[in-house]
Amino acid sequence: FKGKSRKRRTIMSWKDILKVEKKGLQWSYKNGKKKFLLDKDGVRHAAGAAVFKGDKILLVERSEQEDTMHGLWEFAGGKLEHEDEFFEDGSPDAEKVALIEISEELGLKGSIVKAYKPHYDGNMNPPKKYHCFRMEVKEDWEPTLSEEHSDHKWVTVEEALEIPSNEMRHHARFVLNQL
Repeated sequence: FKGKSRKRRTIMSWKDILKVEKKGLQWSYKNGKKKFLLDKDGVRHAAGAAVFKGDKILLVERSEQEDTMHGLWEFAGGKLEHEDEFFEDGSPDAEKVALIEISEELGLKGSIVKAYKPHYDGNMNPPKKYHCFRMEVKEDWEPTLSEEHSDHKWVTVEEALEIPSNEMRHHARFVLNQL
């Protein structure tokens, strides 16, 4: 694996804490540790990209290095976890995070072509909103996977929708059903 994930400092200065509060953001905790940065409505956000090469779409498989959901197929992306990934009004800068995550997880530098309808999952604790964007690559491009993913495949939308639900993240399936 050549790509690497972003790791930022976890100790926040008073200035950072005040920025979080000013934007109306809050932290959720699990076992006494910060887990998710939530918006003013208590919703966590994640962002990713559906990368297209002609009529094929890129799916990546979650590796054993991840905390959960090993082996599931998904679009590359990640959670919004830093104050500067939210605008001053507290709304998520999901496009910014999608571009950062795609660069880190796939080695892809590019631009967003289209935004899809976000997927809101109120059954998760805390609730989660997944923002997905379309990116397009040239026929000769191949991803450089980070340690977060162990495999990849190019499939048509129809082939992706044939993957059993227990083998694919539900956020990806929600987006695929929009295509």
